[in-house]
Amino acid sequence: MPPALPFVLAVGVTGHRKDALPADSLLTLHDRLATVLKALTEQAAAVREANQSFFSDAPPRLLFVSPLADGRTRSPRRLRFG
Repeated sequence: MPPALPFVLAVGVTGHRKDALPADSLLTLHDRLATVLKALTEQAAAVREANQSFFSDAPPRLLFVSPLADGRTRSPRRLRFG
């Protein structure tokens, strides 16, 4: 039997040019991203737990998929989750 794989949730991220957003919206954007990513992390843990026989004991991991072109905000990448 092959070794169990870690649970990885790929999350697609798009962006906007930073100068296209009102300056006062950046903090709100960061807070909303933190809320959404926290919920994704919690849901990933729940899915992994419900299907634990298919995955290794490693904690769930989020993988961000994005072009991250120059000039785009990189807010999701700046957030840290434990």
